[in-house]
Amino acid sequence: MNVGSFDRLLRFVLGFGLIGYGLFQAMTGEATANPQVVWGSVAVGTIFFATATLSFCPLYRALGLRTRSA
Repeated sequence: MNVGSFDRLLRFVLGFGLIGYGLFQAMTGEATANPQVVWGSVAVGTIFFATATLSFCPLYRALGLRTRSA
């Protein structure tokens, strides 16, 4: 557990926004015009959402970072 409260909140908001953007674009037919951007935003949003839910970021661990107080 290395993700703090503010960091978790930010990750939830960004994750939800990116997933929503990708799904909205897919439902309106924009995914056929630029599928890499649309599905890339869903993938990144899912990663943000998962790390917020688990309160753990593997990249933070690899870099030795921690936003959660001990």
